[in-house]
Amino acid sequence: MKQFKLMVLLLMVVALFGCGKSSQAATGAAGSAPAASAAAKYKEAPMLADKVKAGTLPPVEQRLPGEPLVVDKSSFTPGTMDNWQPGKYGGEIRVSHNEPNNAPDVFFMIMQPIIRLSNGLSDGDIQDNICHFVGASDDNKVFTFKIRDGLKWSDGVPVTTEDVRFAYEDVTMNKDLNPTVPLWVAQEGKAAKLDILDNLTFRFTFEKPYGAFIRNVMINRWVEYTRIIKPAHYLKQFHAKYATDAQIKQGIQDANLGDKATWLQLFLYMDAFDRMISSRNAMHLPVLTPWMLVSTDNEVFVYERNPYYYKVDSAGQQLPYLDRIVSPKVQDGEMENMKMISGEADILRRNAALVKLPLYKENETKGNYTTLMLQSHLDAPSTLYFNYQYPDDAVRSIINDVRFRTALNLGVNKQEIIDTVYLGFGSIPTYTRGEFKPDEANQLLDQMGMKVGSNGFRTMPNGKPFQFIIETAGEAVDLLPSSEIMAGDLKQNLKLDASIKQTDTALFGQVRQSNQVMSHMVWAFDHTLEDEYTTRNVTEPTPAMDGYVSGNNVTIGGKPFTPPDFIQQLFTLYEQRMNYTYGTPDYNAHIQKEKDNYRTNVLAVPLIQGSILPLPISNKFGNTPTGGYQITGLMVCENYFIK
Repeated sequence: MKQFKLMVLLLMVVALFGCGKSSQAATGAAGSAPAASAAAKYKEAPMLADKVKAGTLPPVEQRLPGEPLVVDKSSFTPGTMDNWQPGKYGGEIRVSHNEPNNAPDVFFMIMQPIIRLSNGLSDGDIQDNICHFVGASDDNKVFTFKIRDGLKWSDGVPVTTEDVRFAYEDVTMNKDLNPTVPLWVAQEGKAAKLDILDNLTFRFTFEKPYGAFIRNVMINRWVEYTRIIKPAHYLKQFHAKYATDAQIKQGIQDANLGDKATWLQLFLYMDAFDRMISSRNAMHLPVLTPWMLVSTDNEVFVYERNPYYYKVDSAGQQLPYLDRIVSPKVQDGEMENMKMISGEADILRRNAALVKLPLYKENETKGNYTTLMLQSHLDAPSTLYFNYQYPDDAVRSIINDVRFRTALNLGVNKQEIIDTVYLGFGSIPTYTRGEFKPDEANQLLDQMGMKVGSNGFRTMPNGKPFQFIIETAGEAVDLLPSSEIMAGDLKQNLKLDASIKQTDTALFGQVRQSNQVMSHMVWAFDHTLEDEYTTRNVTEPTPAMDGYVSGNNVTIGGKPFTPPDFIQQLFTLYEQRMNYTYGTPDYNAHIQKEKDNYRTNVLAVPLIQGSILPLPISNKFGNTPTGGYQITGLMVCENYFIK
């Protein structure tokens, strides 16, 4: 084995307003011993000390692993947490959410991969976290990990490789739960082989080189440890292989899933994996996160500190410092903003927007917060995706014509969007042609036979009326104004009858599942994703193509559908990339091939590139970011404390 090092992937944008490199979450070197002061005596929060005195909780020394992960100032990328210091216990952090069953920002506050990148987000060396990374074989086929000795679930049960075996063999590879092999653990459709070496050590072996595997278990699509390690002692009671019919029936009844529910619905409900770790489904689930969900009464999600959390600071204090996270459900993103500026929230990330920067600055004193300006992890925060599998044959033929997509790209004044929505913080995208050339765009539409009808708008080539719908689900407050400007440009410049459709966030998943989204305005070029140049451009507006890469038949309206060559090529490119190790010449050459293909086919229409974002955060906290990515301001919340 050799120590596998992840080479630098992305060139960091020069930061603005004191923005530095991306924040790295707390990490420590493999096998490192705790600092001398921590080894001498660990410390715990008063709320936990009271439970120890009452005899309801073991002493902190018995709750921590043999080698806790030690956090100090050197744990962070220079420029991102320069004011870090050992904190004080107590208090809470208030956020809010507008989804019915989950608090998205809380997910980023608590997420923990099994291992992580040194800067927590997009590049750097591999560092230990929940597990030690033992190493990878020279041919990148074998990857070995070791669970921290003495690591415990939040209910005090030790974490072992039985939790890994259960997660892989009984969940990931279960045909009922996963009809197709998940991409993160498959190479060209073939699943990895899991070997349990001892009570703590395990390894994955692939038939072919899979250099992408390490990133897939660290950060790709915001992965949580829950893909690799699940609390088997808890979840087995909901799994048909281990539970009796009576146990399954009782579980369904307790979860209020209805008389027709099966063990599948029950297990999927109780197994809150990946982003669902912060959802109401995670109630009572043993976790490895810094805080755990304890209440959703009155739609207020309350997360309290995990008494068995595996990290300590350099003074021996068990993290986190704050006792709890409190997140009430609100109506929409606007209400989240109102809570922040009125002082009813302590941090605002997901629905913070540059267009509201004057509002944030104006209310800083009133709300007792400071507006940090940090780099966006989304390089193109407003991007239009097309549904290449739209059920209407005539509409689909238009969308699948590269001339149409090119026309839309050239017919939008992107600089106006940058100036108006993003206050000038950003640049013209280079992923596609960035010019504003409405004359050329109109020529392309003319070539397609889309003539201007009596109502002043272009028809379909068959002469029937054509309406182009831009759908937004309000995932961020900047998406609607971007959509409105784009729709206006398409009407004025190209004579396309473009309209905006706003769908409630809670309902958008159902609309998407039914394949009714014509186009979707949402963010793109997330620094954590591997499929931005390829498959995401097909699967973002609809799940119809999700199984294509696994060899499944694709249907539209119940009829067989053969994807066009340019779509099939995206899946081929994605699979090919999985062979390469990051940063190697072969990897870089393949990335360039993906970029060229994206540009040639105009797979989506990015409207901005390289934006920065505000992060309003309460002045009462210490250890807040001094730079980096906006989203990692949440990922380091376990270090926040009340000054």
